[in-house]
Amino acid sequence: MSEFTVEAHESLDGLREEWDRVVAGCRAPLFHQPRYLDAYAAAPLHHISRTWYLLARDGDGAPAAVMPVFLQPDMDPLGVVRHQLPGGPAGPEASGPGLLSHVWHCYDTWIPATGPLTAPLFDALLGTVRELAQESGAGWYGLINVDTTEDLAARLDQLAPGHGLRPLLVDERFAVDLTAHRGIEEFIASLAPRPRQHLRRFRRRAAEAGLTTRVADPGDADLDGLLDLVQATMAKFGASSFFPPGRFQRFVTALGSSARIIEQRIEGRLIGGAACLLDADRLHFWISGVDYAAAPTFSPNHLLFLEGIHEALRRGVPVFEGGRRNGEFKERFGLRGRPLRAYLGCAL
Repeated sequence: MSEFTVEAHESLDGLREEWDRVVAGCRAPLFHQPRYLDAYAAAPLHHISRTWYLLARDGDGAPAAVMPVFLQPDMDPLGVVRHQLPGGPAGPEASGPGLLSHVWHCYDTWIPATGPLTAPLFDALLGTVRELAQESGAGWYGLINVDTTEDLAARLDQLAPGHGLRPLLVDERFAVDLTAHRGIEEFIASLAPRPRQHLRRFRRRAAEAGLTTRVADPGDADLDGLLDLVQATMAKFGASSFFPPGRFQRFVTALGSSARIIEQRIEGRLIGGAACLLDADRLHFWISGVDYAAAPTFSPNHLLFLEGIHEALRRGVPVFEGGRRNGEFKERFGLRGRPLRAYLGCAL
């Protein structure tokens, strides 16, 4: 069996072509593609101390897998793992620094590879992650937001215990397969009677109120207005700092054609908006915000979400990703929950 070596780079420069080839070959989500990683490096939405881009090579020197890892002073900004930690250098109440497989703005962590995730390949990658964690003083290391319904989780359940990684249930993401639907009207018709009736009523009332909706490139969108709506919405969940002003606009703009902005207006005023991310197989309804007071006769949030599905159908991508949480709302649109795990271990 071939041995694997792992290179730890602090920039994608010099390995971008090989990285892109691995990611494209396994059709990994946008979160693992150079455009997203470059945008996050230029405008990190969460405090990152250092970033390494790991490239594993087989015995012949050919790329076998890639994996970004981020040193995060607060590895638990959403408060989803600290109460599950078994103790250790940071204690159960303060998660402290961690070296993690991705950032928390990514909800679909992969280990993009050219072949199966074998034990020797995983050992090489995780051994490197642990060494980097120890050298940088991180108390914890591992992977976050791994979909429990995917093959990676099943493989990690077998391999992670050998590295002292504990599986922790951290969140839930929601998605729907759109391949059976030829258009938005057919999609609406497929829904259960009550949500179908609500959507049709909201569409009529929105038309009466003069609601206009458009999908724009980031460079042609009101990103400042969108951020105001997003922060007002996130404040209800105590997470308004998750999308910092300035960096949010720079990050979305840097994504270019991989981002689409949905805007809802009444009499020219922005009352709802969403940032969607695109890759070859998915449209990610990544973040949104609405002003409910501006639309008392209908739900702009329902119509905003519906427009995201409409955009996915227009573009012919097979999967609509609805993001994390708010499951009761998303299930009305036929989305199904997919639990997410973290696999974390003590590095010190």
